[in-house]
This record gives sequence, structure tokens and C-alpha cells, in this order.
Amino acid sequence: MPSWNRDILNRFIAPSIADFTEAEIPEPVVEGEKVEHWMANHFLNSVFRAQYAGKQRQLAFNIIYRAQACFETYEHARNLTATYLEGNAPDNPRSGKYYRALRAWEACFLHLQTFVDLIYRLTKTKVFDQGDGSPEQRAYAIANAIKHWGQIVGREEHHDNDTVPMWLTNTGFAARSCSVTYSELSALLSECAVVANDLRDPYERADADA
Repeated sequence: MPSWNRDILNRFIAPSIADFTEAEIPEPVVEGEKVEHWMANHFLNSVFRAQYAGKQRQLAFNIIYRAQACFETYEHARNLTATYLEGNAPDNPRSGKYYRALRAWEACFLHLQTFVDLIYRLTKTKVFDQGDGSPEQRAYAIANAIKHWGQIVGREEHHDNDTVPMWLTNTGFAARSCSVTYSELSALLSECAVVANDLRDPYERADADA
């Protein structure tokens, strides 16, 4: 089995891939209904108990939808990352498995960004302030890097070794402008779960707002 120079790996596969050897990725905490029941129960609650009025119905629906998507892609990416690391040789990384994990993580960040946008549309409350350095702001910035990668490269705002907009490290996710730890992303999803469970039943939400 060949052994590759670390600079070649980091330049042609992904930044820091030669140093990516481990990852402790916590499972998000969910209190209330299980994630897999959110959409189905929201449907039943909306049909038989109460429903949100006007555009709130679409916004609440899509917030729950994106929250569930965050959890599904997070778990998928978590498993793919474990599969990549199991028996992996840092000097001869299995790039196919790495990219599958990375694509799944990218999807998670993009779902989370859409979730944040929907929250603002529903509540008119900012989840973060621009440049405040919070996990929410940094996760959103990484999602922007993923979504606008073509523009970033076109404007030559990337580093010459950047093959991808986001890459994996032993502690979390890195982009050229910021990083997010695995624990921080897990905590953000736990916050998504609180919101999804709060919105799942329009009848209970109406009582709480009364």
C-alpha cells in the first residue's frame, strides 16, 4: 500500500486530511417527541387539533421539516465519518469514503442554515449578529462558503490548496474563515429539537401564547 506525502494529500484531496485521524462526535440531545415522529405528528395535530394561520403554517411546517433533515443528515454523516476513520491510514486516506462523509456534513450545514432563515421569517428575531463569533454565526458562515463556493473561487478569495469549502479535523469542521467543533454542531441541533418540539402542535402552541 503506497504512502503519500502529506503536502500532496492536503493539496489534492482536502486541506488537513493527512492530520484527520480521530473524531468524537456527540449525539444531539432531544427532549420530547422523537425526531422521526416530528413531521407525522405535526400533520396529525394540524388536521385534528388546530393549525397555524396564514404563512405561519408554511413557516412552521418547514422549520420542523428542516430540523428533522438536520438530524437525519447529521446521523448519516456521523456514521460515514466513523466508517472512514475505522482502519484508515492517514498517509493513504480512502478519499471516496472521506468525500461521502463530507458531502453528508455539507448537507447538514445547509439544512441548518435554511432552518435559521425560516426562524427569522417566523419570529423576526435574529439567531445571531453578523460577525459575533457565536456557534450559530460560524455555522451559518460555513454554510455560506459551501453554497457560494463557485463565487468564492471565482473571486480568488480561496487559498490555493482549498479543494473544498469545508473540511474535517479531529475537533470539528474548518473553512478558510472559521471553524465549528463537533460539540458545537451537536448543541445547535439540540436547540433545533427544542424549536421543533415547540412548534409541532399548533393547539398547544396557541395555549402557550394565550
